[in-house]
Amino acid sequence: MKYYIGLDMGTSSLGWAVTDDKYRLLRKKGKDMWGVRLFDEADTAAARRTNRVAKRRRNREKARIGYLKELFATEIEKIDSGFYQRLDDSKFWKEDKTVQQKFALFADTGYTDVDYYKEYPTIFHLRKKLLESTEPQDVRLVYLAILNIYKHRGHFLNANLDENGNDDFADIYANFVKMAKDVVDIDFSQDISDNWLRETLSSSELSKTGKHSAIIEHYGIKKSAEKKKVEMLKLICGLKGVLSKIFEDTEWEDEDKKFSISYRDSNYDETSQKAEELLSESAYELFCTMKQMHDWSLLANIMKGEDGEYKYLSLARVAAYEKHQKDLKILKKLYKDNDLKKYNEMFRIMNQSNYSGYVGSVNSDKDKRRRGAQCSRDDLFKKIKEDIKDFAETAEKNYVLEEIGKENFLPKQLTASNGVIPNQIHKKELKKILENAENYLPFLKEKDESNLTVSERIVKMFEFQIPYYIGPISPIVNGDMKYSKNVWSVRKEAGKVYPWNFEQKIDTEESAQRFISRMVKHCTYIGGEEVLPKNSLLYEKFMVLNELNNLRINGERISVKLKQDIYEYLLKKEKKVTKSKLIEFLQTHGEVEPQDTPEISGIDDGFTNKRANYCKFCRLFGVDTLTYEQEKIAEQIIFWSTVYGDTKKFVKKKIQDNYGDVLSDKQIAQAVGYKFKDWGRLSKELLQVEGIDKSTGEESTVIQKMWSDNYNLMELIESDNFTYKQNIEEKSKVIDKTLSEIVYEDLDELYISAPVRRMTWQTILVLKEITEVMGEAPARVFVEMARDPNAEKKRTESRKNKFLALYKNCKEEERELYNQINKRDEADFRSKKLYLYYTQKGRCMYSGERIDLDDLFNDNLYDIDHIYPRHFVKDDSIDNNLVLVKKEINAHKSDGYPLADGIQKKCRVFWNELKSGGFITAEKYERLTRTFEFTEDERVSFINRQLVETRQGTKAITDLFKKTFPQADIVYVKAPNVSAFRQKYKLLKCRNVNDFHHAQDAYLNIVVGNVYHVKFTKNPYNFIREYKKAPEKNPYHMDKIFNYPVVRNDEVAWQTKNDESITMVKSMMKKNTPLVTRRNFEVHGALENKLGIKSAQLAKKANGVGYIGVKTSDARLQNVCRYGGVTDIKGAYFCLVEHTQKKKRIRTIEPVPLYLKHQLDTNEKLEKYFAETYGYENPNVRIEKIKVYSLIKVNGFYMYLTGRTGAQLAVCNAVQMILPWKWMLYVKEMTKAIGAEFTDEYMEKTGTISKLKNRQLYDLLCEKHLNCIYKLRPNPVGENLIIGKDKFNKLSILEQIYVLLQILQLSQLINQGANLELIGLAKKAGTTKISKNISNCNEFKLINQSITGLYENEVDLLTI
Repeated sequence: MKYYIGLDMGTSSLGWAVTDDKYRLLRKKGKDMWGVRLFDEADTAAARRTNRVAKRRRNREKARIGYLKELFATEIEKIDSGFYQRLDDSKFWKEDKTVQQKFALFADTGYTDVDYYKEYPTIFHLRKKLLESTEPQDVRLVYLAILNIYKHRGHFLNANLDENGNDDFADIYANFVKMAKDVVDIDFSQDISDNWLRETLSSSELSKTGKHSAIIEHYGIKKSAEKKKVEMLKLICGLKGVLSKIFEDTEWEDEDKKFSISYRDSNYDETSQKAEELLSESAYELFCTMKQMHDWSLLANIMKGEDGEYKYLSLARVAAYEKHQKDLKILKKLYKDNDLKKYNEMFRIMNQSNYSGYVGSVNSDKDKRRRGAQCSRDDLFKKIKEDIKDFAETAEKNYVLEEIGKENFLPKQLTASNGVIPNQIHKKELKKILENAENYLPFLKEKDESNLTVSERIVKMFEFQIPYYIGPISPIVNGDMKYSKNVWSVRKEAGKVYPWNFEQKIDTEESAQRFISRMVKHCTYIGGEEVLPKNSLLYEKFMVLNELNNLRINGERISVKLKQDIYEYLLKKEKKVTKSKLIEFLQTHGEVEPQDTPEISGIDDGFTNKRANYCKFCRLFGVDTLTYEQEKIAEQIIFWSTVYGDTKKFVKKKIQDNYGDVLSDKQIAQAVGYKFKDWGRLSKELLQVEGIDKSTGEESTVIQKMWSDNYNLMELIESDNFTYKQNIEEKSKVIDKTLSEIVYEDLDELYISAPVRRMTWQTILVLKEITEVMGEAPARVFVEMARDPNAEKKRTESRKNKFLALYKNCKEEERELYNQINKRDEADFRSKKLYLYYTQKGRCMYSGERIDLDDLFNDNLYDIDHIYPRHFVKDDSIDNNLVLVKKEINAHKSDGYPLADGIQKKCRVFWNELKSGGFITAEKYERLTRTFEFTEDERVSFINRQLVETRQGTKAITDLFKKTFPQADIVYVKAPNVSAFRQKYKLLKCRNVNDFHHAQDAYLNIVVGNVYHVKFTKNPYNFIREYKKAPEKNPYHMDKIFNYPVVRNDEVAWQTKNDESITMVKSMMKKNTPLVTRRNFEVHGALENKLGIKSAQLAKKANGVGYIGVKTSDARLQNVCRYGGVTDIKGAYFCLVEHTQKKKRIRTIEPVPLYLKHQLDTNEKLEKYFAETYGYENPNVRIEKIKVYSLIKVNGFYMYLTGRTGAQLAVCNAVQMILPWKWMLYVKEMTKAIGAEFTDEYMEKTGTISKLKNRQLYDLLCEKHLNCIYKLRPNPVGENLIIGKDKFNKLSILEQIYVLLQILQLSQLINQGANLELIGLAKKAGTTKISKNISNCNEFKLINQSITGLYENEVDLLTI
């Protein structure tokens, strides 16, 4: 039987439908064959990777400390055999210690912890002592100091720092000056020989604001005229800066223009990520260079004392401690002398804005706590200033205010600024401590087989960092990559790996190559091939040519010779080439007359791409043109630099090993200094794919054709005039298996993201079941796929704000339009006519005549016209193709293209004014001014837009379907075509009522996809030729496809006679029969939701219920009332348990914790667990595993089992709401109104939404919840809705809409409840929970469904 399958593929849903060739839904198993498969969108690997990396980092730290313990063990054992044990037990309560005693460190006669902390209040006091003294010290003290240094190694961000941990300020500043000039064209003073700037930035006598003001005054910077400089200096001084004020050339959305950031933000990791997203690559590089300046000044400030710079960090930290002590003494005296009540509030209780909160500790008769409230330095300073403002003027008060002003009051040793301290500063201190200790600990000088002393090994272990390109260490010698997906290093030898034998044990070259193969992305078009670096010379050439080949002068494409001259001479620059520079080039080269200013189109304000990297390497080799060998060297250097990033040492070694005999030391140093990052989208293989030009028979590669002709990439690979498309498809790697043979792991070969992989697998499972039920493969499969969720989402811009900005600087006569805009609501600009009115300065686009705003919406006077006629192309882009015109002019305009010569001559100046002012896009301007007709290729491309999918994720999947269904046609369907069909026949969808729209979309994909497929054939060139021969037999209007019958070779795809086809479609669409299933699953991943570790204090309040220990491996830490623990433990799945309660057998559904699922792998183990943990009497596991989101039927109502909360089970609705069609459309209008923020006045005026209709819908929903199946749901809301009706009637229209949408949320597949506070009900009304004890239910069944829902069975959980 001939049948079609339609698919609507999304990353969290799949709609499917099966019809015959007349679009009638087929029936099997007594059910209509269409439905919806719902599933959670798959997470990317990022979260798992973060957890893995953190765990690996912690394990490596443990290994380093373990080695340190090993080195000191013999000497410590001689004087104190229990030292390590006490240290390990220090985190435990006395009762839990291996040896019960009160001391954690020292338990000697005459020297205990009390003595230790008295002598060394902080670890830095101990480190200071060991730095300054060569007198013999206790070996345990040396160990503790080194242990602390090992635990706080500092950052490894700059391997080039000297041993003092400092970059040379002059070098940092010089780099900053150069970057500022190159990126934002700002000149900073290059003369810093007087050291004034260095001293100012590192001063501890000036606050952040003070430094900023001093620099501005010193260099005579004018705040109003030099805003960029002012803002850049704010960032460098540690203040908040607004990025849009610095990087004005960046296109800023309204919501981002005010985005500010400080390098000292507590959430800098998050804000810096946003900064990177907003800024271009060069702008972000400047942003990071400014941070280098800031970090230098912060580190210099930390290391600066009253008598000059501290030699060691510990000296600075002890000084900070002593200053804090001194400041605290003064502050306490000030409070005591003036206000004892405020003194108590500041020092004797814990809260969010006092000294106790600032230091995280309080010890008074009122409160004894550590690590309680948190108070920032700024909040504390604010509180102190508020408290003491009325205190008497004294020396103490003046001192406090002065130090607060300097931001130097009550300094702490542990602050966020510690993040700027590099590894080298700690290393310097470590070496000095070891050097002194060698005088009295001779074992530190002993050497082992590595010929290194103990001290040398301690330092090497401390400073070593496993290169990121090595990754986790493989335990297998010469192991292949199949050992683990997350291990790629290659061992040469077995045995322990240390810093001093690393190269001997690990094959760094091979490991690096494996790392590259993992990290390099894959080609957009040829899946198995790796992409080129973004800065590759070949990729750069492609990017330049792809843009240059679109260039038009006076509407005409340029000659190949001129294109090549522009490429060779004009674009061989490192800076942007603007349109004015292009025009100057054309004039000087005689392409246009010197006095002429030609029309430039095809590019925006200039060329986005340039040959910057080619120029860099020409300079490096000292030539104007690179030879073939030089290009090969350049490509290899760019590749290494991109792969290894900031690991310059490795890049340098690669260059020296491979080109040391070709490049001088100076050239190598220059090459290593180049910064290349990021990857392109295309592979070398794609750009070198060979193809034949069918018109000439010439064969050339893609990149050669782009050079010798004026085609861009898409024109070459999508056109049937060339063979590139077929050749690329042959090279593409596609799974070559039948549908029944495919397994999930096969999808790894497609190089698609995790969300797309899950969507694809769910689709394959549905296809398997459909073909199994039908007994044969389909004739055609119609596929529509959602956008990749990882694709960049375009931000929406306020149209009102856009117009206000455009009109702000307009002529006086246009100021009235500015005033009109200011008075309007944002919702008004959703009107296409009004939007076009203001983009055209209130004038007709085809005459330039003024349009009377009062008559704008009179359709007899004004039309919206398509510049590219709908006859040829479906393009409703308001920014590129729609214009507002007088109806009388439009009536006389033909349905052809280009626009009439008379219109173009009359309006060209007007159009140019609009483009120059930013009112219309360059694309719209080009369409208006073009002077030649569409070519045959263009007409074909317009049709192809409706038929061909260019997104490679989608192409990969449709190619997979072609392999699995070799006899079927796999047809891609464009979402806009289906949407236009829905609009045309008023088959609108509403997402807020139920999930049926996914199945309906799948059904319409069959209808629309088949009509386009039959009409235009697989090769639109054939159709265009048929149309030219006999237009009357092949009616062709892209906006009226369904106005005519569509027949080819006796196959009727669309029958207009008696409305046969549309009648069938509408009758199918009215059915409320889609089958809805949801993917159930067993939970994997992190053991708990990320809510952090809760304190023992909180655990005590809950008597430990709901908590588990921080570490399950240590029984002592399971006592959560002593050590705290984590809550919100993830369950892996549920099980059904029968047990005795009060002499009666009952059944409960219990979660199995994720952290125990591997241990509880049998019924016997589960039963033992429930007996011991829950205290259940004679537990008997009746069903071992019930997955999360399993479908259950409880007392007649269908729900999904989603989780547990205490003694209750969380469930969500599984019953789809069904409303009459008119109310579906009304809900859609309501959703639009909420999204557009329509006012009540606006809605009353338009009449689409009213209070009367809202009341009628409210009554209908009350009826559904009071008298229909929803009355059976747990926690029914019907009666409450009746109670809230009076309040509902008194609400505004907008408020009523909000309430109605909230009520509809109760019948969706979520369990968030509804916020019905506006009608006097709860904020989370109607949340559904049921008791885990199911014995009291009349009915409790588990419904097992196949993936389509065509098969299902029930399991009675009360009797099984």
